[in-house]
Amino acid sequence: MLTSKRVNEVSRLKWQHVNFEYKTVAITDTKTGDTDTFPISSTLLQILEFQYEQKLEGRDWVFDQGKYSDKGFELNAPLNKLKRVLGGRRQYFTDPTSKKLATAHGFRTTFRTWAGNIGYDHTAAEKQLTHKLPKIIETYMKSPQLETRRIMLQHWDDVITGKARVDEVARI
Repeated sequence: MLTSKRVNEVSRLKWQHVNFEYKTVAITDTKTGDTDTFPISSTLLQILEFQYEQKLEGRDWVFDQGKYSDKGFELNAPLNKLKRVLGGRRQYFTDPTSKKLATAHGFRTTFRTWAGNIGYDHTAAEKQLTHKLPKIIETYMKSPQLETRRIMLQHWDDVITGKARVDEVARI
């Protein structure tokens, strides 16, 4: 939710891809086949530092299932955990209009809608989602827009954690 990345991209994250000094993460196995380096927000940094302290000896996964698994966490683990925290009450996970159950992908949609509505740069938001950009933009836009994305992701973090209003204008 804090990164707007696909669950399967985050689930395969290894410690070698986390740079605490520069506060960035590199996802090397994206849907588009490109490596995406993105900034770490303050809450995500706290989570990563906590995970690092809990790290099992000799294990590479940031979100490890434990000593009996050779892979990161299961794809539905984040949403399943949220459901357990809320006591499995189905009404919290059902869209009142469509009656469809919520998915982790819905967080990506929410992020993109929010970013566009309050005025963040289209290209920066699309890069954060690791979407393929139109060829003409890809040809001329070589910057990963890390600083723009850092401001945008910290703003998103602040909205999620209740430190900022959802309708506050873009900070750039």
